[in-house]
Amino acid sequence: MLAWLGGAERDILQVTPRGVPEPAPEGLHGVFGVRSPARPNPIGLTAARIVRIDGASIDVDYLDFVDGTPILDLKPYFVARDLIFSARNEQIGRPGSREALRESLLFQAQRFHGEFCPGLALGVRLFEDFRADVLGMMEPRELRVTVPMDPPCLIDTIMGMARASPGRGTLQFGPAKFVRFDAGSQAAEYMLLPGAPEEAARILEAPGAVLYRRLRPALR
Repeated sequence: MLAWLGGAERDILQVTPRGVPEPAPEGLHGVFGVRSPARPNPIGLTAARIVRIDGASIDVDYLDFVDGTPILDLKPYFVARDLIFSARNEQIGRPGSREALRESLLFQAQRFHGEFCPGLALGVRLFEDFRADVLGMMEPRELRVTVPMDPPCLIDTIMGMARASPGRGTLQFGPAKFVRFDAGSQAAEYMLLPGAPEEAARILEAPGAVLYRRLRPALR
């Protein structure tokens, strides 16, 4: 979906992204390398899932444009051409809060797995804990993951968020009830606890101590 960002500042070429130390010039980044609302060219692009079509009206599930932003064009998304699972990028800044991190991970997980389910919610909570408490909100440059064979939804979720795969050797299968994240010098292993909530929404809101026990440093 292409839109006209009429309110965007067009005379700013460098900004300090959220989560980057403030002092210039070290904190300055070019606007083409970040998702700043300041754009020399006010044409915006976003991908959104269609949930309903009613005549000439189209409802989408997520749209990161300000309400009332004029839409210029609609383009189809082709999985055969547009899906790039192996793509990577350098992190600039970091999430402003743990809640923002969870929202971002949940968005990634649902886009990869395709449904909101208990296994997805549990995977989001595990990776959120690792990113927030072990990596200090940073995204790991290199990550290896070990997951149990069940549940499959948990495996999908972690693959989508961590961009790990068996073919590249970044995703392996290990003992039941254990998930391990290994980012080089920083690693943690999580033991999944019995008696966790069965509903996805309740898993997202439950205390971590109800869902898992973090073993750091990892045992294996």
